[in-house]
Amino acid sequence: MAVSNITESLNYFNETDVFTTPVYIYIWVTILNVIVFLVGSIGNILVIFVVSRVREMKTSTNYCLMNLSIADLLVLIICQPAALLEVFGQEKWLLGDFMCKTVAFLENMVSHASILIIMAISLGRFYAVCYPLKAYSSGNTRRKMILIGCLWIVAAGWAVPFFLWAHTKETYHYIDKAMVDVCITPIDSDGRKAFVVLIFCVFFMAPLAMLIIVYIIIIFRVVKKTMSGDKDSKKNQNSDSHKQLVCMLVGIIILFFASLLPFRILVLLSIFSPDSMNQMDFVTYLNLMNFGRLLVYVNSAGNPLIYNIVSVKFRSAFRKALGCPSVKSKEAVRLTTMTQYSYMHKHDSVDPL
Repeated sequence: MAVSNITESLNYFNETDVFTTPVYIYIWVTILNVIVFLVGSIGNILVIFVVSRVREMKTSTNYCLMNLSIADLLVLIICQPAALLEVFGQEKWLLGDFMCKTVAFLENMVSHASILIIMAISLGRFYAVCYPLKAYSSGNTRRKMILIGCLWIVAAGWAVPFFLWAHTKETYHYIDKAMVDVCITPIDSDGRKAFVVLIFCVFFMAPLAMLIIVYIIIIFRVVKKTMSGDKDSKKNQNSDSHKQLVCMLVGIIILFFASLLPFRILVLLSIFSPDSMNQMDFVTYLNLMNFGRLLVYVNSAGNPLIYNIVSVKFRSAFRKALGCPSVKSKEAVRLTTMTQYSYMHKHDSVDPL
């Protein structure tokens, strides 16, 4: 969800206020953004590489995770540098009108695409856990990839208004005491405000409620199967694989909502309650906005870390991609790929989406 840039929001403050960015803000914003950029870029590139090149990683769920990494990588290599450039330019926009529109579009498109992909994977897991035989018979990787393509189109369609609304504008800059270009996405009409609220409901609150219900059911089913005491080794392997995958997806979901919620709250406050912004001093406002933006990038950088922490197969694939010697452990040999699901051990893995 795009928001007017900080320079546009300087109108909330009194002209007598001192608009000088403290040096410590430049320091912490730079250090943390560089760390997030490097970790996220390397991690997401590795995910894309191992899923596309390592044969055992080519499952439909992993292809969905690869699409999630593509979305995250777009945020990190396009949106994050543009935001950091704004910080050092003291919110002046130096990239032109088209890039102003493009960044606003991409920020929203990848956010929409991420939650749609997460929902698709989660519904696939729900279907696999609750209806395993139907899930096995309905597996069709090509159809699932077409679905992912459709999700990207839907995400792009919902982001088009932000491309149309965003533009550069000459604004008086209280720091430079001159007219400068800033990139803004004005949400100044009732229609636009209603659209922002609709997006918040459709791509944040509704998915959150749905995912909570879905994972309560999934966790209940997995725990129930674990407690049943079935000694079938293959079913136990499937149970371990399910628990591993559920842990990974729950981690992705928690990271997504926890990272994006603070910035979305700031966006809604700046649109619907600008007086609340006027009550805080300029430095506090800068810290809040920069921290909220950073959390958005943390979400894009954090998913590969979750894969590496939770998934034995992803860890092994990452080592292989980096040319590191394979570490064979009892757990690595025992577990099947975390994205596989099968009750029919004579067949290929079932990975419904």
